[in-house]
Amino acid sequence: MSDAPIEGQQIEAKDCKKGVFIMVEGIPCRVTNLQIAKTGKHGHSKARVDSEGIFDGKKRVFIQPGDAKVLSPNVDKREGQILSIEGDSAQVMDTKTYETFYAKILDEIKGTVKEGAEVEYWVVAEQKVVMAVH
Repeated sequence: MSDAPIEGQQIEAKDCKKGVFIMVEGIPCRVTNLQIAKTGKHGHSKARVDSEGIFDGKKRVFIQPGDAKVLSPNVDKREGQILSIEGDSAQVMDTKTYETFYAKILDEIKGTVKEGAEVEYWVVAEQKVVMAVH
């Protein structure tokens, strides 16, 4: 991955609702749970955000002040066709631009991905992953 800044918008930690995409430790994740705790009469709220990595499936938790800024990356959903499969990645051709590239196959759909299949792939933080088979 390059050192280019990741495109997205800054949101407050307290706005990280379930299903929102955020960057945690430089990894794009989907929020699975949000808990907000008020610390006291004059204290600021704290947000505990549970998330799961989009690409690796690892659970990540962080606690921030409720008004702390968190990066919500842009998620670009595109259509493609599988040209070949090599281990846990596939060579994919974008059906609109005809660009070919390698993308990781999501673990949950590995058994259903076949050569020639029409798929949906996501581009998040300059990484590509095959998310669904049509």
